[in-house]
Amino acid sequence: GRLRVQRGDPEEAERCFREAIAFIEGGGDATLESYARTLLVRMELMKGRMDAARAQLDLCRKILAATEDPRASIGFVLVAEGELAAALGTPAEADERFGKAVETFRRYELRWQEAEALHVWGRALLAAGDRARAIEKLDAMRQEEMDAQAVREAAAAEEDSEPSGGNKTNGPLYSSNIFGIHWLRPTPNGPVE
Repeated sequence: GRLRVQRGDPEEAERCFREAIAFIEGGGDATLESYARTLLVRMELMKGRMDAARAQLDLCRKILAATEDPRASIGFVLVAEGELAAALGTPAEADERFGKAVETFRRYELRWQEAEALHVWGRALLAAGDRARAIEKLDAMRQEEMDAQAVREAAAAEEDSEPSGGNKTNGPLYSSNIFGIHWLRPTPNGPVE
């Protein structure tokens, strides 16, 4: 779906997101479901359907409320709330939500998601006519992406240099799934925080 958005095909993207939600709905993966729904919020906003976007966000909040350990899911929902606030013309609320999303992703060391949050925030600021702050957020996004890539390359180099061919914690801290979400993996000493 995300690729369809980038290619300018929002109808097909929406269909993909709805299919994904139908597939995972109620399956116990609250993070994946809430993330998929936040992407649908973005589609609803692109089409000017504020009530539908609010309804998806309400579902996200219910999912999070029922989740014992929502971790980074909160960040995805905060980004979507920021997008809705920006679309409704409440920039102070949008800034608060985007800022909290960036803090959440930073706390869990989800650098790519932090960069995406900064990108969405920058686009919202551009749409609101705040060019200077938009450039600031987009510059921060680019720096975060470069830093995340450097971390990825350093981890790969370290893994390649170990005699066992892998790191001591049985794999990388992050893994990807069909949505491109990177999950935290617990370490032998407990969860990564």
